Amino acid sequence: MVGQAAALARWVGSGGRPVTASRVLRRADVAAAGAVLGVAVPARVRTAADVPVLHRPWSFAVGVGLIQISGNVALAGALLERWSTLEDVEVLDAWLVGVRAVCEAESGSRSKQAVAGLVFAFLEAVATRDCPDPNCLWQRVIEVVERDQENGDWSERVPFDVLTRYLDPDTRDPFAGLVALLEQLGAATGTDSADVAVTELGRWVLASVLAGRPRQITADLSAGEVVEVLTDCVRRGVVPWLAVRRWLEPRPPADAARALLTAAHDERASLAPADARWLAVEFATAALEGPGPDEALTVVFDRVPGESLESRLTAVSGTGHPDAARVVAAVREYVDSGATPLIDQVYQLKVGLAHWRPPIWRRVLVPATVTLGDLHAVI
Repeated sequence: MVGQAAALARWVGSGGRPVTASRVLRRADVAAAGAVLGVAVPARVRTAADVPVLHRPWSFAVGVGLIQISGNVALAGALLERWSTLEDVEVLDAWLVGVRAVCEAESGSRSKQAVAGLVFAFLEAVATRDCPDPNCLWQRVIEVVERDQENGDWSERVPFDVLTRYLDPDTRDPFAGLVALLEQLGAATGTDSADVAVTELGRWVLASVLAGRPRQITADLSAGEVVEVLTDCVRRGVVPWLAVRRWLEPRPPADAARALLTAAHDERASLAPADARWLAVEFATAALEGPGPDEALTVVFDRVPGESLESRLTAVSGTGHPDAARVVAAVREYVDSGATPLIDQVYQLKVGLAHWRPPIWRRVLVPATVTLGDLHAVI
């Protein structure tokens, strides 16, 4: 696959080749591209995407950057010249990116990671199977797919139509086409479900994918451990609520919520100062995209230590956060606009005891940014 992708990149060259709106070769170039790879292509095709032996290495090349598409023209990417000088780890990382690109191209727009989910489940099932019967392999793949979808979000969920997409209609082997795909990628050898074997490259990609997944949440974890896993999931962009359900189910809802909130508060208190400032910028960025710059200013004042607004903004700039400059610019622009920020506003509240005669009450002044916890302490 890598050699074919590089060959296509060299064929495209710096002069470029026209592509369709779907970023694939035009029909007129399909035969020439097939000749470059030494593969047979149908005499008449609707689109290059309908020719797997051509579309897979093309998707791989575009995915890793061997080919770059600008507008309606494909050009040789800058990576092509550096490819032979890459370190082994860089080649492996690029190969994994290419694998995901091929899987995404095969998945379609409805569920872009569906084939990737099937590929990784199939590799694990083959690597761990203890029964040579192809029917056993089918059951094992189903088990892995169901486990993965229960333990994480559904970004790589595998619909039934994808699960059966690679069925050979003649032999009724459900994974014959998938074995051919993995052999083309270099992740497996064999011709069908009976003799398929995972290569060393396939074992490496499987280990990399499994290592990159969040820790599973089980019912016996402490609230602090659950918060750690949830934090890691948010950092990875994974929504883990299907998995956390196993921890929530045996607990009363109020007790579970109280335990998680307490653990989250303790986790925040234990952050290193630099991490706390980074997290503050993350919250301020979210505030910019939601309520607006006034809320971002409030977040900066509440979460970033400093003697003044300027010292706090200097601390924000020093975090190295990619959105720090945007936060600083938005806050300064808002302050310079002359609007009265929430942090400078004060609420006057009248607090009285119900059912007392004569009335017993106090008037209190609190910042507009007061939290419910602080207000509770005041009362």
